[in-house]
Amino acid sequence: MTKNYKSFMQVAFSVSLPGGGSKRISFSPRTGNGSVYITDDERVQNAIERHPGFGKKFFLEGASNTAPERKAATPQPVSAKADSENVKAAAPAKDNPVKVIPFTNLSDAKEYLARNFEIGRTQLRSKEAIKRYAAMNNVVFDGIDN
Repeated sequence: MTKNYKSFMQVAFSVSLPGGGSKRISFSPRTGNGSVYITDDERVQNAIERHPGFGKKFFLEGASNTAPERKAATPQPVSAKADSENVKAAAPAKDNPVKVIPFTNLSDAKEYLARNFEIGRTQLRSKEAIKRYAAMNNVVFDGIDN
């Protein structure tokens, strides 16, 4: 089960995981104010909900039975010329249909990619990079070319 946690400020902390180990939890900032953290790892969920700040600094916003989309590895950035070539060459996989998302500005498209595919925002600095990473994840943004 995937759980969404919300905070009204930027939150980052470490938790001790059941069975040993620790994990750094960094909430992703939202446009406007606040931040969110989404996870489907039950060990992390239990650790977050045992944290002293739970219910005070951050809250459980909701839960769903669908897992967030993830990709295996984040590709390394390439030059601007290679970015435009990769966008044209990237073809969607047959088993994953292309999603058309109606965003008209680059910042919303960047935020969508960062949240749903765990792509670092620093890798999404240009329009070409946003389009390239979207194509790699079978996403097309309708409206950012205008």
